[in-house]
Amino acid sequence: MQHEIQWVTSKDNKQLFLRRWFDPSRQPRAIIHISHGMGDHSARYEKLAEKLVQLDCVVFANDHRGHGETGKKDLLGHYADKNGWELLIDDLDRHMNEARKYHPTLPVILLGHSMGCAIAQAYAIDHGEKLAGLILSGPNYGMPAFFGAVQLVAKAEGLRIGNRTPSKLINHLSFSSFNNRFKPSRTEFDWLSRDHKQVDLYVDDPWCGFMCTPQLWSDFLGGLKQIFQHKNQQKIPKDLPI
Repeated sequence: MQHEIQWVTSKDNKQLFLRRWFDPSRQPRAIIHISHGMGDHSARYEKLAEKLVQLDCVVFANDHRGHGETGKKDLLGHYADKNGWELLIDDLDRHMNEARKYHPTLPVILLGHSMGCAIAQAYAIDHGEKLAGLILSGPNYGMPAFFGAVQLVAKAEGLRIGNRTPSKLINHLSFSSFNNRFKPSRTEFDWLSRDHKQVDLYVDDPWCGFMCTPQLWSDFLGGLKQIFQHKNQQKIPKDLPI
């Protein structure tokens, strides 16, 4: 398996990081594009990419804004000062278009995990006709009104500490509560996996598990509010395999 990297320019002129895994000795049958989770990055999906390449796929994975190599160029845990959610979806479309340049005739399947799953759902709402399939790993669901109410908390926190400052409060209210079902816990991230090795790799990775800014949370919660509105769900093509 070979691994290549490249940079894609965003709508607001940011540099976005993109990976490609492939085997030049195989004839690929499909493109799989991976959209990673919050406090995560594309390099962690290499083992998955290896398995998919063995199944005659070519695999792409980007580092979202505020994450991984993309985040290192700006600010980890922060999408943008404004319109972060809309920019994320546009970023993903640019990445997908870049993938199609390599293999214009192949079907494209989008795989989203956790936060990346929500981004993938938003992409399917806006660009579902470009997809041959959608894989949702760790999807969320809640009433739009709930996410709207929690978004107000994020906005208030932004007024208190600044929109670009990592929020200990929101981190505690979100991720810290996940471990409550796994007490006595070995680490702060026992909820992540039953495989202790994977938990330890995550804990030891400096580009994982960081706190995010109030603005990112406000953007993300606003995105969740949008994707779970019935009128938007109806925009996903009915014949798209999910």
